[in-house]
Amino acid sequence: MKKMLIFLSVLSYLHANAQFSKIFDFAGDSIGKQPYGSLYSDGTFLYGMTSSGGAYNWGTIFKVKPDGTGYVNLHSFAYQTIDGQTPQGSLISDGTFLYGVAQNGGAFLGGVLFKIMPDGTGFTILYQFHFNQEMFPAGTLLYDGTSLYGLSTGGSGSGYGNYDRGTVFKINPDGSGYTNLHYFAGSDGSYPRGSLISDGTYLYGTTFYGGSSPDWSGCGTAFKIKSDGSGFVELAEFDGLHIGATRNGCQPAGDLIFDGKFLYGMTRSGGTSSEGNIFKISTDGSGYQDVFDFNRSNGRFPSGSLISDGTYLYGMTSGGGLLDSGIVFKVKPDGTAFSDLHDFSRAAGFFPYGSLLKNGDTLYGMTFAGGAICDSGIVFKYCLTKDVAQPTTFKLYPNPGNGIFTLQTTDQANQLMLLYDVIGRIVFSQVINVTTSIDAGNLEKGVYIVSLITEKGVFNKRLVIAR
Repeated sequence: MKKMLIFLSVLSYLHANAQFSKIFDFAGDSIGKQPYGSLYSDGTFLYGMTSSGGAYNWGTIFKVKPDGTGYVNLHSFAYQTIDGQTPQGSLISDGTFLYGVAQNGGAFLGGVLFKIMPDGTGFTILYQFHFNQEMFPAGTLLYDGTSLYGLSTGGSGSGYGNYDRGTVFKINPDGSGYTNLHYFAGSDGSYPRGSLISDGTYLYGTTFYGGSSPDWSGCGTAFKIKSDGSGFVELAEFDGLHIGATRNGCQPAGDLIFDGKFLYGMTRSGGTSSEGNIFKISTDGSGYQDVFDFNRSNGRFPSGSLISDGTYLYGMTSGGGLLDSGIVFKVKPDGTAFSDLHDFSRAAGFFPYGSLLKNGDTLYGMTFAGGAICDSGIVFKYCLTKDVAQPTTFKLYPNPGNGIFTLQTTDQANQLMLLYDVIGRIVFSQVINVTTSIDAGNLEKGVYIVSLITEKGVFNKRLVIAR
């Protein structure tokens, strides 16, 4: 136990000085756990939500400073008639209140739309979604200065008899004037899961299913609609890996982004390896391009949204990478210059399901699982400007071998080496010097990941143990 505590202490120190840093661990009790969304910043605090944990184990609203200090649980969701359950997406602000949705709970069990002050006061349920009508709000709200706009994943407007495949809605910030702008019918999309964006004239979004196959077998659509509910247009229909079809991705799960000319987004499956892609399309529905395909080694199953700094697109995948636990990546809008910036691991958080937040030269995000406390998830930051040069030498030999190998680096001594198995468990750890002999000969044969933790970052290589 003492040896493991020393290892964890070294790991904590090195992570604090590396490009990637875990800044906060969720704990599952009053703190909350398993965030399934993204962060919002007001310049002082980061605000977010957890999908479970809190006083009643139905999720929380929280704030924390960018250095990980000052955590405050602003609200614990209490479920059913008292409150909502399972918040998701990001919070947004109108300058006074923060607004968001909880996907379930409320008086009619269909979820709620709420507002709250940044200090945690003034929590108010603005609208209760009905289980037999519009229900299960998804993603993040959009505010245009007058109205809030959002998506629900179910709802027919008249019980279960008609469509029940989701809606586009708008509502005033005081909770009045709720209007369903569009009911999805299946052929134009089903079950939207992302959020809406606006170019000042149209709202743009995606559905997770639907299209030519209108229900669960359909691969989803991209659409636009005016803010008054008129002018609905299906821009694209995804067809995944259907025989004879163009492999253009399947199941868009996050938001679109707009660079003034093209809309960019990601699909969770489909593409050349059936593990998701990045695509772009013009606002009139023309010019669809498959920009980049994921394939496990470079990440798979993206579920959040892209962000842009004008040169690169940044995003995360919930799986894939060296440990199949997700990655942070960047890529140019034409699909070139792809870079795996960080591979997630159980100790430092894994399975991110939201989007990144960029604040200056730092990216912030959350993972659904991993971290120090009961796989409850973390808040992390990634510094884009840190020197990330690889160690002058990072060699493993013999590789493949029998588990007894030498690790050699010309960087400073007293670095930490962790050895992960293929499901992300730490099976061996050792503090190393410039040249270190390592005896992991008691491990089963198979593929492992050697993770070298340095002040320049975390660097990984595959190790094959063969008998």
